[in-house]
Amino acid sequence: MDSVGSIPENHRPEKRQRVDAPVDASADGAAADGHAAGGGDAPPPPPSDQISAALAKIASHISNKAKFPKASQLLRQLIDAIDKTHRHEYFYAIKQAFANADNCIEPLLRKDYVRLMKAVITKAEVLSKQQQRQLDAYSNWALLRNELFTDDSFIFSKVVAKIKAAVSELPDADDEQEAAWEGLLQQAAGDASAIPAAAAAAAFSQQQQHQAVQQQQPATAQAAAAAEHEEEADPFGLNDFIAKAEAEAAAAVEAAPWPSQPSSNTAKSSSAAMTPADHQGTSS
Repeated sequence: MDSVGSIPENHRPEKRQRVDAPVDASADGAAADGHAAGGGDAPPPPPSDQISAALAKIASHISNKAKFPKASQLLRQLIDAIDKTHRHEYFYAIKQAFANADNCIEPLLRKDYVRLMKAVITKAEVLSKQQQRQLDAYSNWALLRNELFTDDSFIFSKVVAKIKAAVSELPDADDEQEAAWEGLLQQAAGDASAIPAAAAAAAFSQQQQHQAVQQQQPATAQAAAAAEHEEEADPFGLNDFIAKAEAEAAAAVEAAPWPSQPSSNTAKSSSAAMTPADHQGTSS
């Protein structure tokens, strides 16, 4: 039945062919690259790389006594983030901190070494067995040895007893360890005696020159040394002044005339001329 607005039977809508829009591959690639790059900025390095770099920087300064307090503080702050992947850098920093054993007992560095060692021990599990044994030696340097610096006799005796107990627990050295020890002693003796021939000749020549200068020292230098010694013994010159005054006094005594003695006749005549009243007054 036909109706208004009806579509004829022979009139069918044409099928539309769906055509997809072309894709711009370059634009998509640029967007993907931009997303991966984080807006064009380089990605930050992993935390492990940052820690390794920080440990390397600390190790380069921690052996300096002037920089040790700050460097050891930074190492203590970094210990919580250290794991087994940082074993090599971590132990190298510790090794540099204890490169000089005498620094551990410096009055201004003792507390810093004690704090550092107590913090390092908390991360001893990331080290190898051999590194842990070396850490025990460092602990004796930083902790046990500093405990001996005390005025309390009770604490001192306690630390000494601890040292004796540790020594008694040491196992006997085997043949291999004895041979290694002997090798170290021979190496140390060889290093001490291995003086270059040129240095020895220079030292001998310098000694000969010094002896020649001493032998050829002029007499004036010796006189000057003697005068200087006398001047030090009498800095105000009183000795010369006193000697001069004594010489002048002696000359004055020799130049003075001696008083004349009265003759015996004169004395007798004077006695005879005296009256009895004079004799009585004289006797009275």
